[in-house]
Amino acid sequence: MELLEVAARFQHPAAVAALLEACIIESDGDAVLIAKALGAVVHAQGMRDFSERSGMSCRLLRRELSGRRSPQFATILQVARTLGITLHVSAA
Repeated sequence: MELLEVAARFQHPAAVAALLEACIIESDGDAVLIAKALGAVVHAQGMRDFSERSGMSCRLLRRELSGRRSPQFATILQVARTLGITLHVSAA
């Protein structure tokens, strides 16, 4: 099953957070994979609608969350806020 198909099932913030946490664990710190996961969730929610809610352009979202390069941390934080999730740090 492709990431986009999986992401379409994750609409509630708690489910999105669980998906993102699993991707962070599985990615072994690969920011590109994490960005792709976020991009799949954003795409599943509708890029244009998400763009309006987040205040970021569709072009920026596609560029940053395509998985072709590492995203900027500010973009990740804004996407997370718009998805209704927060990122936090804990001791390993």
